[in-house]
Amino acid sequence: MKLTLDHVALVTPDLGQSKNDYETLGFQLTRESSHKGRVTPDGPIVPWGSGNHCAMFERGYYEILGLTDPNRYHEHFKAALDRFHGVSLIALGCDDAATFYAERKDLTPGLQKPVEVGRDVPYGQSTREGLFRIAHLGGEAFPEAELFFIEQATPSVLWQKKLMKHKNGVVGLAGITICSENPEETAARFERCTGLGGTAVDGEPYFSLDEGYVAITEPGALAKSYPEAVLPAVPSVALVRLDVVSVDETRSFLEKSGVTPHASEAGIWVRPERTGGVILEFGETS
Repeated sequence: MKLTLDHVALVTPDLGQSKNDYETLGFQLTRESSHKGRVTPDGPIVPWGSGNHCAMFERGYYEILGLTDPNRYHEHFKAALDRFHGVSLIALGCDDAATFYAERKDLTPGLQKPVEVGRDVPYGQSTREGLFRIAHLGGEAFPEAELFFIEQATPSVLWQKKLMKHKNGVVGLAGITICSENPEETAARFERCTGLGGTAVDGEPYFSLDEGYVAITEPGALAKSYPEAVLPAVPSVALVRLDVVSVDETRSFLEKSGVTPHASEAGIWVRPERTGGVILEFGETS
């Protein structure tokens, strides 16, 4: 079945501050939107205490996830926040979560039956209901991040054309790099969880999705390419690569906004202390 890099999520202890930080980086963010779902398997769909702002792209999106109401259910968010502050959720898109589950339940360790989750998505001056069917991984199937499989049941509600214009020129979520002390073990787990076969790029594991990629590296190699970048944890999603129209134009915008971009082989990158705990790399679409 087709798998894409649907989105990744930055987990932050201060949603408002992260919103300001990412707007400074040139992202147009959606208005705050709160999640809703079942607290128990057979319970009603109710508002949760977590919410987000999203940067929507032509391909994929970037979610900033935070606490919106501490008096409502937010254990799923708290568990992620307790690990570290940074990008800790990886959502792989599939066309049909139920079919994916049926095909992979005996092959993917810890794969859980899909559940429906929703949120009221800002749409014009009002909201529309966004629905997602998600198959989570239980236990320690992939300890490097919270990896799950998502069916976008209402894509037209999320991908609104007017939301996909960003001052920094970003047009797509290109891929991610996971930093691990043992890249081969991480790659083996990722392959078991997804059914995807990997290759090697510059001697390191690399998985090409139908849209996007997942690369895996070790701390020493990452430090050579991104000197003095301080990660919130290892293992973790260390880098998010974003496609832009023009690296020169993105560099100019960032510099005018008081952000120092650094040169990389792919284009330019911004340090984790400016992004909430992840290297953001900007490169031109191939």
